[in-house]
Amino acid sequence: MKYLVLSALISLPVAASEVGSATDTVVKANTESAQSQLRINQLDEKTRELLNQTREAVAESRQTQLYNRQLSAIIASQSEELASIASQIESIDSTERGVLPLMQDMIDGLVEDISSGVPFLLDERTVRVEQLQALMPRADVSVAEKYRRITEALLIEVEYGRTIEAWRKQESDLAYDYLRVGRIALYRATIDGRSSERWTPAGWEPLDTSETSNVITAVKVARQSVTPQLVTLSLPSAGASR
Repeated sequence: MKYLVLSALISLPVAASEVGSATDTVVKANTESAQSQLRINQLDEKTRELLNQTREAVAESRQTQLYNRQLSAIIASQSEELASIASQIESIDSTERGVLPLMQDMIDGLVEDISSGVPFLLDERTVRVEQLQALMPRADVSVAEKYRRITEALLIEVEYGRTIEAWRKQESDLAYDYLRVGRIALYRATIDGRSSERWTPAGWEPLDTSETSNVITAVKVARQSVTPQLVTLSLPSAGASR
């Protein structure tokens, strides 16, 4: 009986439908596995993309924070600068209120010197003062520039006191050689050398022949047409100079 049982088992036939079903199951399992792997790969790729986006967002956030801190520092610095400028403007306004009258006094002093002092180069000096007076009310010229121009005119006047100068000028029917000695004396001699005069508060005063020769020599020295030399000239009274 044992033999017969084994023989029956060995000879037991397998249905074709069962084999096909098993095969389908394996194929289906493989397909589902492949699809699962594909989904896993897609999810992994999506995860990497999200991770990269997150990293970029974090980096951008850090840059934004750094920029905001720098911008805040700049704004704070600008606020301090604006406050400083406002303070300076207020100080300038206060300074201008004190400086403008002072500058006007300086111009008035120049006018007084020209009108009451020794009358040399009157046209040139008067024009210079008139330009300063026209400059004062102009709003398009800074206080600093006005002050510079006034001090420049004052320095020119100071320089007159350190130098001698000669020039030729026609007066009525006569031509004269003029001689300025600093700011204290003014002489003139006719170009033919026959006569000379000295300026005094009362007007031009004639000089004698010996002094005329000295005036002519001094004119040549001032023009540097002769070597420097000692020349004696009589001075006007103290009231003639400023």
